[in-house]
Amino acid sequence: MKKIKKGISVFLIFCMLLPLLPAMVFAADNISYARDELLTMEDVTPDDWFFPYVSFVRENNIMQGTSETTFSPNQGFTRAQVAATLFRIHFGRAADATDPRANEFTDVPENEWFAPYITWANANNIVSGIGNNLFAPADIITRQQFAVMLHRFARSFTNIDTAAGQNSEWRNFTDLEQVASWAMDALMWGHFRGIISGRTATTIEPAGVVTRADIAAMLTRLVRRMYIAENISADDFELTISVEETTWLPGERFRVNIELKNNSGACFEIVYDFLFFPRILGWNAFGNISVDPPHGSRFFETNSVIRSTSFWEHESASMSLVRQDIEPGIHELRVSAGFWIRDTGQRIDILSDPILLTVQ
Repeated sequence: MKKIKKGISVFLIFCMLLPLLPAMVFAADNISYARDELLTMEDVTPDDWFFPYVSFVRENNIMQGTSETTFSPNQGFTRAQVAATLFRIHFGRAADATDPRANEFTDVPENEWFAPYITWANANNIVSGIGNNLFAPADIITRQQFAVMLHRFARSFTNIDTAAGQNSEWRNFTDLEQVASWAMDALMWGHFRGIISGRTATTIEPAGVVTRADIAAMLTRLVRRMYIAENISADDFELTISVEETTWLPGERFRVNIELKNNSGACFEIVYDFLFFPRILGWNAFGNISVDPPHGSRFFETNSVIRSTSFWEHESASMSLVRQDIEPGIHELRVSAGFWIRDTGQRIDILSDPILLTVQ
């Protein structure tokens, strides 16, 4: 995981409307989906938790129904189907899956529909066999097996950071001893990046069966993160600072307004830190800073403005640092914002234009 610069870290969430679909938005994962199409599915209703995910994967040709009118959300997903689905995410459903490379598995006949997908996935180290030259294409995939395949796919074909990480939710799981050693990093990564959730608040169920509804949800989250990693840059943000007074008098509070605007049309959770220039000893220029709004996760609409107001208490201990390090005179004051995008692990840094500040 990339290091955050020393400063004040604040958790925020920018809202993302994936431009893949002109449709409705599901707030929990910030995805777009076509509502009307799913009304034709007999076993998927708007009240189901998986409704938006199933709609998203169908609308984007990532997954199809088990018939024209059913999706079978509670049915398991096979290892062969995972290989085919990841191929389609990378190349598109219409892509030719013919692969000239040799098939290593004796239980994957060349005339089976899934043979080229498994050959491709195996050649790219996304899947592996179960031993003795067997792949078990018809076996229902488990949560930890699926995590490993997603992790390898992300490493080979996306810009998502694949370093494993953990948070307090992960440490609350009481069945971590059941996670296979070969799956630990992948499952930890998937959970940390918000792609794989626990079965309950205290269980991850590594050997549990993955249903088609589960697959739809996790692939939707993966595709969303792929979009963020490939399309978001520093050019999508605007950082400005302003002051009510341009002169800082001794013994008075000095107020700086920070305005951070998201122009990306995207939504994601970030950790950011502000650093002020010129720098001094301590956390930041001009001493310790308190931030409003306080620490915590928040949702902001696209193109919204995040306003944090920072104060420097002249009578505090940091005042002596200021007077020792900042000579009286006219200074250019800047602020930088460093972003760590939690969903993808990206780091983005932007710098404001300067304002002139007279220090007396």
